[in-house]
Amino acid sequence: MEHSNVEVIHPLLTKNYTYLMHEKEYQFNAPQHFTVRRISDNEVITRVDFQEGPVNENGVNGTTNEDLLGMVLIRLMSFQNSEFNCEENAKSIDLIEETLKTLRSRTNKRIELCSLKI
Repeated sequence: MEHSNVEVIHPLLTKNYTYLMHEKEYQFNAPQHFTVRRISDNEVITRVDFQEGPVNENGVNGTTNEDLLGMVLIRLMSFQNSEFNCEENAKSIDLIEETLKTLRSRTNKRIELCSLKI
């Protein structure tokens, strides 16, 4: 499904080779659909569709923040086990693992709140 897209602008994102887009209007308080486009020809090279709404209400219909962080974590860990290991990868791994722990805590709190409402 095509969406009316806007470019993601953030001072830490470069546009050396690619740029990031998401839908202009979205539900559930955050963008769900992202595309990565190549700068040279504007071609879409990757699409990521995130979970839309709570799983218990909408079923599993997209990836999660944790899934995407897991992908990056495994890539960096693999680099660390190669000739490309470095201090920056190690620090990034630590920060992603801390982020995953924080998101797990958030999820556990939401599960607990939902079970209290039953």
